[in-house]
Amino acid sequence: MDTASHVLFGVTLAGLATALDPAIAAEPGAFGGAWIASLVVASHAPDFDIIARLKGQAAYIRLHRGISHSIPAWFFWPLPIALLYAAASGFAEAALHVYAWALAAVVLHVLLDALNGYGVQCLRPFSKRWVHLDALTLFDPYLFVPHLGAAALWLAGAVAPVPLFPALYAATAFYVGWRIWRQRRRLRLLREALGGPASCYVTPCMHLWRWSFVAEREDAFVSGFIRCGRIEDSVEIPKGEPLADHPLVEASKRTEAVRSFLAFAQRAHVFISEDDSGTVVAWRDMRFRFGRRLPFGADVAFDRQRAIVSERIGWRKKAWEGPYV
Repeated sequence: MDTASHVLFGVTLAGLATALDPAIAAEPGAFGGAWIASLVVASHAPDFDIIARLKGQAAYIRLHRGISHSIPAWFFWPLPIALLYAAASGFAEAALHVYAWALAAVVLHVLLDALNGYGVQCLRPFSKRWVHLDALTLFDPYLFVPHLGAAALWLAGAVAPVPLFPALYAATAFYVGWRIWRQRRRLRLLREALGGPASCYVTPCMHLWRWSFVAEREDAFVSGFIRCGRIEDSVEIPKGEPLADHPLVEASKRTEAVRSFLAFAQRAHVFISEDDSGTVVAWRDMRFRFGRRLPFGADVAFDRQRAIVSERIGWRKKAWEGPYV
């Protein structure tokens, strides 16, 4: 999910801890605002991999949602948070409570990322597979607004944490389960409608009843939307001739941009275009096709002498444009 949502979930998780943990509820002076800040930091901690941006966009895409979201990291991130809290507050007995709830915040962060279409390598070191359940958008207003309202009421002292936060998280679990169920139904509908293509991806749009899809057949990719159980705006993209042995395609694979792209992409397809200035090898992840656009990929430009002029990797869309991953 996006940063704002992760931070907000840290606040509401602090409210849930206040409602469920007697030690926290009994010592409001000991925990207080520092307690909320600890869970906010823990809720955002896996995304501290943003420091990889200092090495460039390619390094960031290669590392983002990788080791920092792995199973060992789940247990590492809460440790300095708990120790710092205990040292700063002077309540050593609070460290275990902070660690347990900070661990819950980190795991919740990873789970929310896994529910997104971009995915996360949360099974490392056992597997480098990208886990993506394709059930929630990067920013989900149907989760954000209720959590924001609950946090505001609690921090203003207008509502007690019980039963507010247990009810909020029960409703959140129900909503997430419902979205997963709907995604699976839409995926089944798509396979039946298209005759069971080799691979299908169905990801949510901002509208509750609208989904985007990409399916791969032997000769083409099919992209479009599913609205209220009906396939709409379907377009086909012929695969064309295989380009795997093209010398410029092979040359592009040696660039950092394409190496990072191929380490992440699950449905990579390559295109070649030429003009008077040279040739561009464009790699795209077909999972993220949105309507007629392919917004995520890597481009390598060659001059007429086949020397690399530039390379670029990343998204080519506005933040408010789909796909919402």
